[in-house]
This record gives sequence, structure tokens and C-alpha cells, in this order.
Amino acid sequence: LNGEWVPSFLQGLLEERLGGRGIDLRELAALATALEDIVHKETAQRLETTYQLLNLPIVAELDATQADKVIMSFAMLYLEGNFTHKAVDLPVLETYYSKDYADWRKVERWFREIEMRYLKSSSGTTDKYKMPALLKVVDEIGKHFGEFNDRECKNLKDTFYQMEDKRMAGRVSLSDFYKKSLHSHWNF
Repeated sequence: LNGEWVPSFLQGLLEERLGGRGIDLRELAALATALEDIVHKETAQRLETTYQLLNLPIVAELDATQADKVIMSFAMLYLEGNFTHKAVDLPVLETYYSKDYADWRKVERWFREIEMRYLKSSSGTTDKYKMPALLKVVDEIGKHFGEFNDRECKNLKDTFYQMEDKRMAGRVSLSDFYKKSLHSHWNF
């Protein structure tokens, strides 16, 4: 476990228990709950960062366009794995993702499906959204992105199988590898 990510008291307790008899089911459930809480707090912090980058007050009631801007900006930062960008970086990221990121439309559609599902249920009769509603959306993105990304990994694996050298199992010639990027969305 990462010492920066898991509070030191929790890491110490876990290491102490694993050094001896291990942890029982109740303690494991408490650990899982604590880790889930840490992930939720980190997500909330990242959403606050996104609001700040867009120069929006955290307490603001956002219209649908603003809410979409926050969620799509969060999505790009999430894909980058980097929430330390400056506000001036956002247009560059938008250009990169819209023009150069393979399958951006598919990823964007997936993010928007989650956005629509959770924002529609949270808005009631108004089309104004507060941060807690957007936090539900980005929490769901984090919970389910692995499932979405797994499909992409399987597609890449299938692509490699199609490129496999028939004479030597498990191998792809270098020329075939690079040619594939000329005729597909994979940028090798």
C-alpha cells in the first residue's frame, strides 16, 4: 500500500496485523470502508480543483452547459491522471482530446451517458446543478471506468492477434506493427 495515499495510522495497523495473525472479516470491512472514503474524498478534491481551473465558485448553481463543461474537463484531467494543470492548459487538453485522442468520441459518449443518468435524477424540476450532484457523476466515472477501459484493452488484444505472424506464434513483425497505426485508430 502507498504511504502517501493511505493514512499512516491505517497503514501501520494493517502492517501490524499482517505481521501477526492477519485481519478478521470485521476489520477487513472497516479497511474497505476507510479506503472507499479516501477515494471519495480524493475525487471531491479533484472536482474542486476542476471548479477552480474553470474559475467557478464551489457553491455555484450551474446550468446544464456549465455542468457539462465541469464534467468534461474533469474527464480529460482524469484521463491525464494529472490534476495539477493550470487553467491555461484546459484549451490545449480540449484540442488534444477532440483531435488527437484515439476513440475520444466513444470515451466522451460514455462520460456523457453517466452524466445524463446522474444529473437528470438529481436536478428535480430545475436545470441547476450544485457540486454534490456533479460529485455523484464523477464518483460513478471513477467506479466504472475500469469496465469501460477493459473493452479497449480487449480490442487492442484482438488487434494484436490479427497482426500475429502466422509462422511464429505470439510475435508481430515490426513493419506490421507500425503499418497498423496507419490504418486504424491505434497510434503505435
